[in-house]
Amino acid sequence: MHREHARVVLRHTPSAAGAARRFARNHLCPAHAADALDAVLVVVSELVTNAVEHGQPPVVLTLLCNVEQVVVGVHDSSTTEPRRAEGEVPWHSESGRGMQLVEGLSVHWGVSDEGPGGGTGKGVWATITLDPT
Repeated sequence: MHREHARVVLRHTPSAAGAARRFARNHLCPAHAADALDAVLVVVSELVTNAVEHGQPPVVLTLLCNVEQVVVGVHDSSTTEPRRAEGEVPWHSESGRGMQLVEGLSVHWGVSDEGPGGGTGKGVWATITLDPT
């Protein structure tokens, strides 16, 4: 059975999203890199950005690949859960669409009450499936 797991602790800085995208690009298995890379990179970027802007350090990114899907998880030490913006976000707004993007690119997403290393905080995860073609 194909299964890969990768984890990294990110700096709690605005550059964390870029570092997280580089990590994901370098650690996805070939099948996921070919079929789901763009979706994974957007989801990683959005979840890490939310953790840095609204969460508390440390920020931990986890990628779990199996035959059919990749699960992106981001944990931080804040217990404040992300919320999808209700209604339409104005076209000129610089924020507010992140969880809508995550919802649109994943088959499932959710929040757990487990912080980094199983401690206090939260984990936000999203499941992205491979293109069946």
